[in-house]
Amino acid sequence: MEKLLVTGATGNLGRLTLQALLTQVPPHRLAGLARDPSRATDLVGQGVDIRKGDYFDHDSLVEAFAGVDRLLLVSAEAFTDRDTQHANVITAAKQAGVRHVIFTAVQRREDSDARQIGVTDGDIFAENALKASGLTYTILRHPTFAESLGAYIGADAYDTGVRVPEGDGTVAPATRHDLAAANAAVLTQNGHENTTYTLSGSEAVSFRDLANALTEIHGSDVPYLPVTAEEYTESHLAHGFPREVAEFLTSWVIAIAGGAFSENTGDLERLIGYRPTSYREFLAQHHPRLSQAETPDAAKDLLEGEYVPSPDPATREQVELYERTGGREGATMMGGPVVVVTMRGARSGKLRKVALMRIERDGVYAIGASAGGQARHPNWFHNLVADPVVQLQDGPDRRLMTARVTEGPERDRWLAYADGLYPFFADMRARAADDREVPLVLLEPSES
Repeated sequence: MEKLLVTGATGNLGRLTLQALLTQVPPHRLAGLARDPSRATDLVGQGVDIRKGDYFDHDSLVEAFAGVDRLLLVSAEAFTDRDTQHANVITAAKQAGVRHVIFTAVQRREDSDARQIGVTDGDIFAENALKASGLTYTILRHPTFAESLGAYIGADAYDTGVRVPEGDGTVAPATRHDLAAANAAVLTQNGHENTTYTLSGSEAVSFRDLANALTEIHGSDVPYLPVTAEEYTESHLAHGFPREVAEFLTSWVIAIAGGAFSENTGDLERLIGYRPTSYREFLAQHHPRLSQAETPDAAKDLLEGEYVPSPDPATREQVELYERTGGREGATMMGGPVVVVTMRGARSGKLRKVALMRIERDGVYAIGASAGGQARHPNWFHNLVADPVVQLQDGPDRRLMTARVTEGPERDRWLAYADGLYPFFADMRARAADDREVPLVLLEPSES
C-alpha cells in the first residue's frame, strides 16, 4: 500500500489535508512533516505518523521521506527563502525514492505580468524545478482563500465600505477545506500525473460584487469606494500591519482587481466531486446578518457592577458603538467579525469590556490571548482567570458564558479552526513564541 506524506502538517492547509485523508485511507498509510511534532498531538492520536523535518534541513527531509510514495509539498511561506526550501524538498524527495510530488502554488495566468510580492517568482522556480527533476508531478494552483477575504476588504468594511484599489477583475475564492479535499483527491487517485490544475471556487466575485453581497448579508449599505494603492497600504499600516504585510496585501488586491485571477476552470469541482463553497456562502457564515431589531433590555448587562470604560480610545469607542447599535456597527476588526466580552477586573472587581475576534463553533466561542504578538498576556486574560463568568455579546444577543483555558489536543483542534478563519493569528503566536505560549480560552454557555 502506498505511503502518503503531507508537509506542513501543523499549518492550516496541511492539517486540513491530513484530516481529509483520514476519512478515506487508514492512518497507518499517512505521514505528516512538522518542524515541531509536539504541535500535532491530535493527529498522532488518530494514528498519523508525524515526522520531524525542516525545509531548510535537507538531511532531515531525506530521513523523513523514507518509504513515502506520494508527497504533498505545501509551498513555503512568503518573505522567506522559498527557492532554497522548495529545492531542498524536491531533491530530498528524489533522493528518498518518492515517486510523485504534488505542489501547491498560487493561481497564475500565463499571459499576465502580475506578480504577488514574495510568492509568484518562487512558485515559478518551484514548478520548473519539479518538472526538471524527473519526478512525477502535479501542480495545484490555488486561488485566493475565502478565509482571506476579510483581510482584503479591511477592518472597517461594515462601517466605512469596501475601500480597495479600483478594478472590475474577478476571483472565485475557495475555502481551505475544499482545497484540502482536492489535495487529498490527487494524493489518493491515479490519472493526475504530470498535470497542472487551476483550482477555483464555484462563483467569481469582484470587489464591487463583494460590497453588494455584504450589503445583503449585513442588512445595511456597504458601499464600494475605490482608493489608490498608496491609500490602501496606509490603511493597513494604520491597523497595525507590518509594512511588508500591508504591501503584500496591496499586491494581491491590485492583481485581483486587474483580472489576474479571473480564470475559472472548474478543475476544483471535478477533483472533489461536489460544488465548492461559494464566497456568498462563506460570507453568510462568517459575516452573519446582524438583526436590526432591538429589545428594551438589549443594553442591559447580565453581570451586575460598575462599568469602567477602557482607557484605550479605540477599544472604548468600538465597544460603545457595537453595544449601542446591537452589533450592526463597530462589528469588525482586522477584516473579521467581533464579539464583545464583559468581565470583572481581577483587582478592581469592576466591569470591563473588550471587543475580540469572533471564533465560534456549535455555540462555543474561542478567544486567543495573542495581544498582537506582545511578550505578555493581555490584561483581559488575567481578568478571566480570576473570575471566569463573563457576558458575551454576539450581535444583539447577550448571554452568560464560563471561560476556561484549553490545552492539549483540544487546543490544537481549536487553533487549527481559528487559523483557518484568521491566518494572521498564527503569525501573532509566532511573534510571541520566544516569550510565552499564547493561551486559547473557550467561552461555554454558563448556568450561573
